[in-house]
Amino acid sequence: QTDRNPLLYLVSAAGVFLGFVLRLGFVPTLLLGRLANLLLFAALAAVAVRWAPFGRRVLAAAALLPMTLHLAASFSRDSVLLGLAFAFTGLCLRAIFGDEGKPMAAPLALGLALCGVLLAPAKVVYLPLAALFFPSGKNEESGSGTAPAPSASAPPVTDGTQAPSAPQPG
Repeated sequence: QTDRNPLLYLVSAAGVFLGFVLRLGFVPTLLLGRLANLLLFAALAAVAVRWAPFGRRVLAAAALLPMTLHLAASFSRDSVLLGLAFAFTGLCLRAIFGDEGKPMAAPLALGLALCGVLLAPAKVVYLPLAALFFPSGKNEESGSGTAPAPSASAPPVTDGTQAPSAPQPG
């Protein structure tokens, strides 16, 4: 874990600078910096909910959890990282499962690249999240959006409408 990326503090620093320029005093300036982080988190969570092709309610519910909101309204860089993780997940879901048969739109690719570049080097635990983008499941040869056949060791994936079948003896 490194803390050498000043971009993660840019929004809260802008809030503090605004409070300094307006000569608001210590406590209002502190609250303005925290409010700036909360607004950035809310914008990034809204991007995740807007761009996700499914699971929007789950993303919104996770973004509104008390501990998530507590971190979002702090001076910690975790506020920005949490927002980036939400946005990256929503954009990855759109890239993998949305717009079947069409090439990836430029704003989607730019958003994925920006979120990934800021998110992945910040903490080691976010590296697996950055790897979500790679297994796209698109069949390059036929151009269809069908996922490859599951391996023999992986359980079959169901959509929740039917119970998975029992493994066959043999």
